[in-house]
Amino acid sequence: MEKSFFRELKDFVFFPMRAMLPNNELKIQRVLKLTSLADERFNMVLNNCRGLTLDIGCGGNLIIKRYVSSGNRGWGMDIMYNEDIDIVGIVNDIQPFLPFKDESLDTVCFAGSLHHIPNRAHILKEACRILRHDGQILVTMISPFIGWFGHRVLWRFWGDPDQHESGREIEEGEKWGLSF
Repeated sequence: MEKSFFRELKDFVFFPMRAMLPNNELKIQRVLKLTSLADERFNMVLNNCRGLTLDIGCGGNLIIKRYVSSGNRGWGMDIMYNEDIDIVGIVNDIQPFLPFKDESLDTVCFAGSLHHIPNRAHILKEACRILRHDGQILVTMISPFIGWFGHRVLWRFWGDPDQHESGREIEEGEKWGLSF
């Protein structure tokens, strides 16, 4: 979705509010016609997806649901079971686990999830294995400080289904975020 100059300007000016308030319950955000941070991230990923797509660490599988609803094919994979997830897999296993043939996908996404995967080098090798020769890996990431502040302060207060409602905490090998 292309944003107008004025929407981009409003999103920029109100960024602190968008970052500190939950994405799903922002009445003021809807009134001001701001883009939620989740929608901003999802749109960025969706604008770059092509062909058969796998979203690893998909959470509620929102990216793939939107991708598939526009006539594309894709799957969401996560370690946590959710009825909306296509594939439940253990992403930190040391053995190859991605249930796809070599060079069978066009896009692999890690939308805010790579820092939650303890064996990042292995999963990236697996992603490369299943990508076609002209395939792509899409990664969105938060910084370690934003991750810590978000999970420990903001999202604990507002509720973070990925971490607290599921009873899951940051585990060994996971990071608060990654900086490249």
